[in-house]
Amino acid sequence: MRFTLPKISKPVLGVSLEEHLEFQRREMPSANPNIPRVLELLVEKLIELNGLHTEGIFRLPGDTKQVETLKDKLGNGEYVVETTDPHVCASVCKLWLRELESPLIPDSLYPRCLKTASDPQECLRILDELPYSNRSVMEYILKFLHSMTTEDIRNDTKMGAENLAVVFCPNFLRSQATDPKVIMT
Repeated sequence: MRFTLPKISKPVLGVSLEEHLEFQRREMPSANPNIPRVLELLVEKLIELNGLHTEGIFRLPGDTKQVETLKDKLGNGEYVVETTDPHVCASVCKLWLRELESPLIPDSLYPRCLKTASDPQECLRILDELPYSNRSVMEYILKFLHSMTTEDIRNDTKMGAENLAVVFCPNFLRSQATDPKVIMT
């Protein structure tokens, strides 16, 4: 009689940030302990594939089959990105953020974020209040997104700061509402 063990996925997608980082610290001690290696890997590959000069990066989706394949590989602990399409990396990056068990900006700060969205100083104060791991990841992503707002990159990608905010905000900060109009507002 032959037994097959079920495939055990690694805590990469759909888990809490802390669970993911704890797994990473244990299994990848040489990796940065505060930034998910999967996120770094996706950003590095996106840059390598000229994603910073690809029109619609982060706005246009990657091929669904390739995105699912990469998601599955990462979920099984295969930290190798084998794609030639930067949109696939961008899609999996957003998916990783969206599938975090809890958003980078905790639900408790949601109302305050909405009230102070146009006040940069208050936004920085909120950023300082995030749990350390959340803040580290948020700073990593924001630094990367800021690098995308230079004129030459913006001209190539057609993705200015406002477009990037529209794409990323729902992944950073999740509405508890179920009405699509409320969510988009």
